[in-house]
Amino acid sequence: MEMAENTVHCRKPFSRNMCQQLPNQVKAERLKSRAQEKFTNKLAAARRIVEEKRANAEAKLNEKSMDYVEILQIVEEVNWADVEEESLGVASDD
Repeated sequence: MEMAENTVHCRKPFSRNMCQQLPNQVKAERLKSRAQEKFTNKLAAARRIVEEKRANAEAKLNEKSMDYVEILQIVEEVNWADVEEESLGVASDD
């Protein structure tokens, strides 16, 4: 029967100091894995925030471009020369 790597069974061949050292190694590995998990969680959260900001910036850019498209459509529909003359009170030569 094989023992798991993290289990420590001290028998006579091992010194008492070695029995204490192995649990410390296990604790160190446990701390290391927790720290690594925390780091990866923070990294993932940062990536989500950056992706959200990028999506918001892209949405604003698309919204702005749609505003320009709408203005361009209005300009194409209306003859601005006539509008300017009427708003200024200038009579046309027609």
